[in-house]
Amino acid sequence: MKAVKILEYLGTQPQGQGTSEIARQTQMNKTTVFKLLETLQLIGFVEKSLHDSRYKLGFGFIKIAHNSLQSLDIVNLTAPFLDKLNKETDETVHLAVLSEESLIYVAKLESTQAVRTISRIGRTAPLYCTGMGKAMLSTFSSEALEQYFNDTKLEQYTASTITDKQLLIAEIKKIKEQGYAIDNSEHEDDIRCIAVPLAAKGHLYGAVSLSAPKYRMDDAVVNSYLPLVIGAQKNIQERLAVAF
Repeated sequence: MKAVKILEYLGTQPQGQGTSEIARQTQMNKTTVFKLLETLQLIGFVEKSLHDSRYKLGFGFIKIAHNSLQSLDIVNLTAPFLDKLNKETDETVHLAVLSEESLIYVAKLESTQAVRTISRIGRTAPLYCTGMGKAMLSTFSSEALEQYFNDTKLEQYTASTITDKQLLIAEIKKIKEQGYAIDNSEHEDDIRCIAVPLAAKGHLYGAVSLSAPKYRMDDAVVNSYLPLVIGAQKNIQERLAVAF
């Protein structure tokens, strides 16, 4: 894509470049480059200097790049612990990070069993009706939580989805106290999961979940898996505290 060529070039020019030089280096005509730069500036991916009309990468693009690199770091750091949890339970393990007011799946280890959960890396999901989302919300301040619910439309995904704001706030308070969240088929029918947040030094890095079809994840199984999930969380958070 032409816009990508411009961004890749500007990534090598920390002091910025003018329209003519960008056009020459990317082998595009100046009019096309000017129009693309206008669009990229509008969305914050490039910035234009007021005194010399040079363009350089903008904060919006840098923020996305930083978040992507951090997500990759989290995937690498958590990999051995997620693998261990997956092997101990033979159920699906997910890792997700916060993305605006949703979560995004960045790692998945499948169960080997015939019936398993359906999900994919890169997929987004709401916070209020997923185990990992609720686990992350449990780390929010009261003000941030109130703002989240003010900005979020609470849609009904399944018969079990909680759409009452006060009930959700009470649920998240309970999660904060007990240290883990349970998704009782609130986002997808017949799927249950245990989830825990990943936080260190006051920073939220994401969440981990263990998911299975509801018939394989009754209360007795949840109780037997909880120490394993919390153990993985503890090990990951210890690594996070050192690594970041």
